[in-house]
Amino acid sequence: MKQAILLFILTIYHSSSYCQNALPIIKDLVADWSIDRTSIEINFATDDIDNDKHDIDVKLTYNFGLTKNQFLIPIQKSGDIGTGIPKGNNKKIILEFSQAINEGVVLNLIVSDNEPLLAKDIINQVNSNQSLAKNLARIEGRRHAKADSVHLENSREFLLSKMSNYFTTDELISSTPTLKCINFVADQIGTKNPEEIYVIDAHYDGVAISPGADDNGSGVVGVLEAMHVLSQYACDKTIRYALFDLEELGLVGSNLYLSNQIHSADKIQGAINFEMIGYYSNEPNSQTLPTGFNILFPDAFNEVVRNQYRGNFITNVGNTISASLIAAYQKNATECVPNLKVISLTVPGKGELVPDLRRSDHASFWDKNIPALMLTDGANFRNKRYHTASDSAHYLDYNFMTQVIQASVASLIQLAGIKHAASKQYELSTGLSSTINSNSKNHYFFINNSILFIQNEKFKNSLVNGYNSDGKLVFTKSLKDENQIDLNPLLHSNGVYFLNIQKNNSNFNLKFLHESN
Repeated sequence: MKQAILLFILTIYHSSSYCQNALPIIKDLVADWSIDRTSIEINFATDDIDNDKHDIDVKLTYNFGLTKNQFLIPIQKSGDIGTGIPKGNNKKIILEFSQAINEGVVLNLIVSDNEPLLAKDIINQVNSNQSLAKNLARIEGRRHAKADSVHLENSREFLLSKMSNYFTTDELISSTPTLKCINFVADQIGTKNPEEIYVIDAHYDGVAISPGADDNGSGVVGVLEAMHVLSQYACDKTIRYALFDLEELGLVGSNLYLSNQIHSADKIQGAINFEMIGYYSNEPNSQTLPTGFNILFPDAFNEVVRNQYRGNFITNVGNTISASLIAAYQKNATECVPNLKVISLTVPGKGELVPDLRRSDHASFWDKNIPALMLTDGANFRNKRYHTASDSAHYLDYNFMTQVIQASVASLIQLAGIKHAASKQYELSTGLSSTINSNSKNHYFFINNSILFIQNEKFKNSLVNGYNSDGKLVFTKSLKDENQIDLNPLLHSNGVYFLNIQKNNSNFNLKFLHESN
């Protein structure tokens, strides 16, 4: 009886603390440079249902070139910034600099109520009935260029739109005459160590015959849901949300990304890869195992045997260098999602001895000596509808999927240093605020097959500077009356390039991928 009373009291206290820990809200954020680019004016509003006073700060981070991931420090801050600031409308901050700033930066407004952060309050926001099912319904279908190019393109548009609701999203396009690969990447930039990055990813492509609900629609909506939940919080380190293409053709998208689509200043600390996280069965003998599993992983094998080969667990797979990630996921699942059964595996080396455990994008990270996890329901070793026309959302378990995502979110809270503070990013490029990629359009420029087209008279007769991913100036081109530049002769190797286009006091930054056929 005493135990029951104590538990009841603790439950009441936890419920009360949840109400007291509502996150501050940032609204109507707008920021812009002064005409001479020596100051930034930030306008915004804050709200808080608890009427707490707030600590407000601003971080500015360079977003490309040699200074990427470094902080831009103003010489003076004034306005609604500092400690003990009440909620309200019409708030303003002025940041001043000693000279004109011509690089692109990302502004991060941080509003803290100094309340303790409770991981369970965050993970309980994962919504299985609304977000997961609704998002999966939008992409379920043959996401394959030859089998259904229309649905693939519609899915891509949906994914880009969803990710862009939270953060600026790079659409990294690489193409050959027979193949197009599009990776989507968005950063939740850290406010203390932005160069240290944790990736959460999934592949969004499928095989020709299958609607791909479990493989890998479940993983895709898992990334979107983690993004939805975590995006409102400030974090010490950067969280990178990535959706990779062409995994089914041999990890093409993730290999391409890690080989030449990341900046040299990015220090990836680890990755959590969702590879089919939706299929669950509590029936005995619903789980099979790869050949040799009993020899390489005797403890895990014995656990499956004791569990009568039920497919009611998530497999947490990492290699030798991923030991801390494996432990973090296991710990956070145990503490925050106790009903989720987890079986953790440590694969020797880069997984060469167990090819069945290299069958997803985490292996691309292993091959680059980056710690990474694969979270999986077991693919064909559990889901017999794997790579068939019946891989439908009808057969998925949203409660199981929710728990897997909750444990992942809890792990990122720990790894990336999530704070009980609201955060909102605003991209301030040099002049006009936009970023485009190869084969993408905006109102001013269009890059197609590494040819730059100028679609606005304002930028004719301008100066174009090209930088590689290390921030080194690789070419300068003066535009006269032309409305296009063939960039191919100016680009000497494959990879990500940045263009800075200048005319008078106006600047524009573009980022694109160059890959010769």
